[in-house]
Amino acid sequence: MDPKLFRFVVLMTFITVFVWIGGEVVIVALLKLGTLPSIIWTTFMIGSLLVINIARALKDDDDQNKRNW
Repeated sequence: MDPKLFRFVVLMTFITVFVWIGGEVVIVALLKLGTLPSIIWTTFMIGSLLVINIARALKDDDDQNKRNW
């Protein structure tokens, strides 16, 4: 794995975890909503992390396979 891609994935994961925890605090502690919004929020955060990381990996892979004329 390319070191730049690895660094991106690790940093993106840390950022997503902090945003997810912040969202959970807002949903549970401040807004006092039930478990369904929490489940939706968790699903959204995991899905967005996967989509962004996979898209970045595929983009980098395509850039490396191009011919240099």
